[in-house]
Amino acid sequence: MTDVTPRRPFRVAVLGGDGRFTLPDLEGGEYVHFKSCRYGGNGPLKRLAASLRQGSFDRVVLMIRWNSHSATEKIRALCKQLEIPVEVIT
Repeated sequence: MTDVTPRRPFRVAVLGGDGRFTLPDLEGGEYVHFKSCRYGGNGPLKRLAASLRQGSFDRVVLMIRWNSHSATEKIRALCKQLEIPVEVIT
């Protein structure tokens, strides 16, 4: 018997910057941008952390040029704990 449970799209969280960046297309997937604290206050960082704990993302991209060290380390530690792959873009 074939499993007919629909799969959710592959989701990648992007933390940093103001959204004006170009990333490769994800066939069958999507990027969700979370602004850095500089552009969006602490709200986006808190929403990202909550979403990661809920299992909403398959991978995280950190655009460290626009993030504080504390925000970057917080998300990296959480991803390590949850075994979510992290890619760093400088």
